[in-house]
Amino acid sequence: MKKLQPTVRNYVENRPKYPGLGFETLFPDWVFPADSERDKLKVSQARDLLSKMLVIDPDKRISVDDALQHPYIAVWYDPSEVEAPPPQIYDKQLEEREHSIEEWK
Repeated sequence: MKKLQPTVRNYVENRPKYPGLGFETLFPDWVFPADSERDKLKVSQARDLLSKMLVIDPDKRISVDDALQHPYIAVWYDPSEVEAPPPQIYDKQLEEREHSIEEWK
C-alpha cells in the first residue's frame, strides 16, 4: 500500500473490506480441462503461475525471465525464438500498391 499514489491508496483504503478468495475458487478446475492425472498437475502449475503474476507489488511479482522458466510455461519456451533476430521493418508500400486479383494471388 505504501507504494501506491496517495489518491489511489486513499481510494483503496476507503473501499469495503471483503475476505479474500483462494485461487481454487477464482480459477476452478473446469477452467483448465484435464483429461489425465498429468493434466491435473498442470492445473496446480497454472494457478501457481497466476498467483505469481497477479501480485500488485512489481518488486514481488515474478519476472518475465522467471515466468518463462516456470514449469507451466517451460513446455512451450523455445530459447531460439527468444534469441532470434528482430523481425525486419515492415514495408507498408506493398499493401498500398494497386494489383489485380491475379497479381495478388
